[in-house]
Amino acid sequence: MAVQFTDESTGDSNTWAWDFGNGSGSSDHHPVHTCTIAGTCTVTRVIGGPGGSDNEVKRNCISVHEPPPPVDKRMYLPESFRSPW
Repeated sequence: MAVQFTDESTGDSNTWAWDFGNGSGSSDHHPVHTCTIAGTCTVTRVIGGPGGSDNEVKRNCISVHEPPPPVDKRMYLPESFRSPW
């Protein structure tokens, strides 16, 4: 599942460090991260600029669930409903 992150901070930010809580990260301003493992993760964003740096942590902000099992779309009809031809 691909998740688009948007940095809505204000000011003269010019560096970004995103940690997606699963060993991967990004230095993009608005990164896209693909979650491939079921569970929740904590995302940390650190921004920097001329005025210093600031961080924000969102705990359990992404929940990824296992996909449901495939559905058997075949329809089984009792003999009494089957066409005689």
